[in-house]
Amino acid sequence: MNNFTALICFLLAFVSNTVTAETIYVAIASNFIKPANKIIHQFEQETGHQVKASFGSSGKLYAQIKHGAPFSLFLSADQDKPKKLIKEGYASQDDVATYAVGQLVLWSANPAFKGKEQQRLANAQFNKIAVANPKLAPYGLAAQHFLKNYQFKPSQMVIGENINQAFQFVATGNADLGLIAKSQLPDGESGWLVPDTLYPAIQQDMLLIQSSSHYHVAKQLFDYFKTPNSQNIVASFGYKLPAED
Repeated sequence: MNNFTALICFLLAFVSNTVTAETIYVAIASNFIKPANKIIHQFEQETGHQVKASFGSSGKLYAQIKHGAPFSLFLSADQDKPKKLIKEGYASQDDVATYAVGQLVLWSANPAFKGKEQQRLANAQFNKIAVANPKLAPYGLAAQHFLKNYQFKPSQMVIGENINQAFQFVATGNADLGLIAKSQLPDGESGWLVPDTLYPAIQQDMLLIQSSSHYHVAKQLFDYFKTPNSQNIVASFGYKLPAED
């Protein structure tokens, strides 16, 4: 093959990939920002497709889907909202799968609280504790369930719209403590891992939206999240895998 022929083959392959490449919109629970971005980047590199991700509380994303937002795939932080969408006719029972199991961590950015997070909570020795909105965010619901074991003033709780906002309250010092997703912990940080017997399991399901005009590409991404490589990435960010739970 001469250089001219090789160039023509390369250009034809490039044009072919450009023509077939599609852009899909995906709704993703905000606790999953870090692993999602890494997995999506690899998917785009391997397939040529583009993925536009919108992050937020599962409750808000669920509402957006019901109001016609053009999402092809929904990665919720729970199983309840995908089940509702199936019941309401937005998806099929065959198009749902658990992609991760979340873990709750009590964390503080205050050096004086390091290693004493649970003790501080038990003795109400803190100014504010941040949680995600339990009406919108599954991690907030888990935090609410866990906090029933503790006594402190209602004024000591600050509520974020989603788990990412709850994290920001703690990271910026606006709250001394926060119940966040383990995956959100900054590098080198640990916090107190809340025993998973103290709150309902955070089973995170993903769901293909039937009405999507890019269903076939969304199905590729849906399957890609279940590959061993993607699941290794999920585990590396502090999640348990479905088979482990």
